[in-house]
Amino acid sequence: MANGEVAKGTTTRRGFLKRVALVGAAASALGLLSRGPFAGSKTGDRSIPSGLPGAGSIFQPKNDGRRP
Repeated sequence: MANGEVAKGTTTRRGFLKRVALVGAAASALGLLSRGPFAGSKTGDRSIPSGLPGAGSIFQPKNDGRRP
């Protein structure tokens, strides 16, 4: 077992880290595929009332020189 030889059946640190990385990547890919693409962007679920911002809102400037 000299000169960097490894006994059969043992795991090196590099081999272990490679397996951990592959298992983590596979688990991450499966998690993303199970939810579907763009699962976080559900804009159709909420409705925005048409009256926002309404008259008297703090977001409606009183004297806006840019508008006629």
